[in-house]
Amino acid sequence: MRYNEQQISSELLDQQPCPVRAKVFVCSTPRTGSYFLCRAMIHHGIGIPHEYFHFLHAAAIGPRVGIGALRNGWLLKTDSGARQAYIKEVMNRRTINGIFSAKVQWWELANFLNNPEGIELLQSGHFLYLYREDLLAQAISLHISYQTGRWGFDDLVTSEPRSEPNFLDNASINKYLEEISAHDMNWRRFFARNQISPLAVSYESLIADTGSVLRAMVESFSLEVSSTDFGYAEERSIDPRAPRVPPVSEIKAHFLNAHRRVFQAPQAAIKTTVRQTDTQA
Repeated sequence: MRYNEQQISSELLDQQPCPVRAKVFVCSTPRTGSYFLCRAMIHHGIGIPHEYFHFLHAAAIGPRVGIGALRNGWLLKTDSGARQAYIKEVMNRRTINGIFSAKVQWWELANFLNNPEGIELLQSGHFLYLYREDLLAQAISLHISYQTGRWGFDDLVTSEPRSEPNFLDNASINKYLEEISAHDMNWRRFFARNQISPLAVSYESLIADTGSVLRAMVESFSLEVSSTDFGYAEERSIDPRAPRVPPVSEIKAHFLNAHRRVFQAPQAAIKTTVRQTDTQA
């Protein structure tokens, strides 16, 4: 079964408490296929990964597990008692095969886990770093989601869509490109400063061969799961009421055409400088 985000936050996947033998953290930026990977991991019993440290999911899960203060999910940032209790409860209720897994985006780490409780949670964890080789396509995908309000495979509208979507808004795409680049670099700095060598997986390789990614995770982290037959695939359902979105290639061409004009002169200057340096050598 393919669970959407709301279903993963519900009691559907709650478990009886069991010892935690391994912790797995999927470290991502938006639009890298992280929820696709989470669903594949759930399917194969590699924990029950979810964006537990997003204020919206904390607000859905916290009160259900007895932490009424988290009806305001942002208290996860400031209330250390609620944070400690919440981490304990999600680990108790969302560990399977001895594996607790969570998906964490950079802004969530910075806001909700940059504290003693978060540091303790991350200790002795296994880290998978999920990124996208085509950063511009990633920014365009993020822009499309903001325009349509549709973020998941099921095409549910989960955020306010634009009344008149502008899919060719180069300024917005460039803003998301800058944000993603910054968050991606922050993850790399985090790994370097903490001497962590994550299992690095690209969106492109995840989509091309999901089974190999799952197998690499199990083998690299020495995880124990019931089956090593890692076949997983899913088809995206398209809502016929969804607005027509231009092909990514068309949006990308529009963006690149504008920015080639902007950067034409500096690029020429760089090439001239390189040639002069080569001549001097």
